[in-house]
Amino acid sequence: MDKKLILIADDEPAYSKILQHTLENEGYAVAVASNGDELLKIAHERKSDLIILDLVMPVKNGFQVLTEIKKDQKLKNIPVITLSNLGQEEDIEKARILGATDYIIKSDETFQDVIHIIKKQLT
Repeated sequence: MDKKLILIADDEPAYSKILQHTLENEGYAVAVASNGDELLKIAHERKSDLIILDLVMPVKNGFQVLTEIKKDQKLKNIPVITLSNLGQEEDIEKARILGATDYIIKSDETFQDVIHIIKKQLT
């Protein structure tokens, strides 16, 4: 059976690396992008099962990327979890309206909680 592919877009290399390593140890395939354009390119090249999307990134921010994903026939059904330091209610609501399946505030969750939420989304 093929491993489920998770795409991560985050401009914090240390955070991405830890998340990638942990998810790979859990048995998932992982691809990492450092900005929104890079994520969209990878998403079109590889069939993914889940996207983890930071909202504050260079080139294209997470809100722009989420909008493009949900308008794209090929990508629109991929679940997207936003993972951000933005914790204002307006940001959370905006992400949900744009189609995010879940919203994780980095500073509010432990790393293990984040992994648990991701695994729950993939079951």
